Amino acid sequence: MAIGDIRFSELKIGGIDLTDSNQAYPDEINVYEDILNSYGPAIEIRAVDPTDALGKNKINGSYDQDIKIKFVDDKGQTVGFNFKQLENSNLNDEAQYKQGSLHFKSYSIKGVSQEFLNAQGNYVQKSWNDKTTNVAKDILKNNYKTDKQIEIGEDSKDKIKWLASNEHPLQQLQKLNDEHVATQSQSSAYTIFQRQENGTQKYNITTYEKLFQQSSVATLKQSTVLDSSASTEDDKRNSIMWINVADSFFSGSRHLTKSSEQTFNLTTHGVVETEPKQTKFTLPGKEVYKGQTNNHTVVPQKKIYSKVNQQNQRITTGDAKRKRAEFLSHLAQNSAELEIPGNPKITLGSIITLQLPKKVDANLGGGNELQFNDKVLVVGIRHRIKPPGQTPRYTQILKVVKASFVQGGDNA
Repeated sequence: MAIGDIRFSELKIGGIDLTDSNQAYPDEINVYEDILNSYGPAIEIRAVDPTDALGKNKINGSYDQDIKIKFVDDKGQTVGFNFKQLENSNLNDEAQYKQGSLHFKSYSIKGVSQEFLNAQGNYVQKSWNDKTTNVAKDILKNNYKTDKQIEIGEDSKDKIKWLASNEHPLQQLQKLNDEHVATQSQSSAYTIFQRQENGTQKYNITTYEKLFQQSSVATLKQSTVLDSSASTEDDKRNSIMWINVADSFFSGSRHLTKSSEQTFNLTTHGVVETEPKQTKFTLPGKEVYKGQTNNHTVVPQKKIYSKVNQQNQRITTGDAKRKRAEFLSHLAQNSAELEIPGNPKITLGSIITLQLPKKVDANLGGGNELQFNDKVLVVGIRHRIKPPGQTPRYTQILKVVKASFVQGGDNA
C-alpha cells in the first residue's frame, strides 16, 4: 500500500457492514479527538446507500446502534474507535435528477462515545474526602460508567472535602479543575481525555506539564522543495502538507503583565497588595515560560496570612488557579494547525517534533535554515478518511501547542 492508504478491518453500524458496497459504503469519515473533551472522541460518516440498507434495518434515528471502526495503515499500524449513534440524517438523494444506477440514497451519521450518553442521566450525588484526581476517577467510573482503563499521570497533592448534590458529572469535573494542586507541576493544569493507541482507548488524568515531558514519537518536516521525487519513504510519511500558525508561535509573547495578588493582614485588618514572584514553568533541562502573556485575564487572589504560618505557607488552590491561568493562556497563544499523511503513532496527548524551515527558496542558500525545531504537544486530532481514489486517503489534521521557543531553531 502507498503512504496514506488504509485497509478497513471493521466498519459497522449496527448489523450493517459499511465495507460491503452491496449494502452501504462510506464516502468520507471524520473522527474528532480533543484533549479538552472528557467525553472522548466523536465521528461523522457520509454513507452512500444504494439499496437503503440503513433504512430497511431501522438504523435511521436509533440511539442504541454501535458504530465500530478499525483500520490498518500501510505499515500495519492499527487505529480503532467504538461509538454509539447519536444522529442519522437522511440526505436529499436528488431522485428527480437521477435514474437507474445513479439513483442512490445517502446518510450523514454522527456518533459519540458511550460515556457521553451515560453521563446525561447519571447525575452526581456524593461526598468525598479524597484527592481531586481520585474524585475525578470515581466520577469517570460511576457516572460516566466507563469500562476503559484509567491512568493517573500526575496525582494531586492534598485531599479535599467535596460535595456534589445531584449535579451533572461534566460540571463536576470542570469544577474540580479549579481545586487541583499538582504534586510537581507548578501550573497544576490538569486534563482528562481518552487516548487511542493500537485500536484501544483508555482514560488519562494528568497535567500538561507532565505530557510535555514525554519523548517525541515523530519528527515532522516541512519542505521548501517542490520536487519530492528524491525524498525517502519516511520523509514522505512525515511530511507536513500544510500548516497554519500565528505570529506568536515563532516570536513568542513579548509583553508581560503581572497578576493581582492580595493578602489580608490579621493585625491591621486591611487588604495589602503584594508583589508576586515571577512564575517559571520548566521542562526537563530547559525553561518553558516566564511571566504572563499579554492578553491573560488577571485572576485576583485573596489569602489570609497569620504571623504564625506566614513563614511556611503551603501552595493553595488560589496559587494553583493563578499559575494555571497563566500557563493555559501561554499555550493558547502558541498553537498551530497542520495536516500530514495519517500516522497512527501520533495520538492525542503525544509529543511530536516540528522542523520548519525559513520561508525562502531553497536555491537561494537559506533553505536548510530552520526557524523552528522543537517539541509540541498534540491537543487535537481530526482523522480524515477521504473517498476511495484520493491520495493520501488517510490524513490527520493536528492541533498542537508549544511550550518553549528558542531563536534559530536549536533545541534548548
